[in-house]
Amino acid sequence: MGSGDGMVTDRLRETGYDVLGVEPYDDAVDRARKAYPKTEFIIGSGYEDIKSRFGEFDMIVSTEVVEHLFTPWDFVERAREALKPGGLFIASAPYHGYLKNLLLTAMGKWDSHHDALLPGGHVRFFSRATLEDLVRRGGLEPIQFHTAGRIPPLAKSMFVVARKPM
Repeated sequence: MGSGDGMVTDRLRETGYDVLGVEPYDDAVDRARKAYPKTEFIIGSGYEDIKSRFGEFDMIVSTEVVEHLFTPWDFVERAREALKPGGLFIASAPYHGYLKNLLLTAMGKWDSHHDALLPGGHVRFFSRATLEDLVRRGGLEPIQFHTAGRIPPLAKSMFVVARKPM
């Protein structure tokens, strides 16, 4: 969900997964289809009834999407509905922990980092606690957490792996 340029979706297909890339923007879907013609990409939204439109899934992956959503809890709830019992939801978001935020402030970069006027920019900023709370509110149980890029307290991104109850 939120396949963007298609690279992650195609990489999953190359490793043997049966994938479907869903992206709300026509131009992104067109670029992904041209770049990765062996992978299926369609226009769709994480806010719609995913299960009715696309079916049930063993896993839903959403990288760097939830921070752009006004109601990310609705998206997680739709994803949970589309997961098979025991299915996995993997979501990433930019990491915003205490030390990183303190460092941004000390370096005078708080405003540029949280630019509220950037078209298509971030409208939500997550810490580990709030990302895990988001998936819990959507009816999923967090089972793993990872950071990526830099050292963990200053990570660029974070990933939560959550499971739909059986």
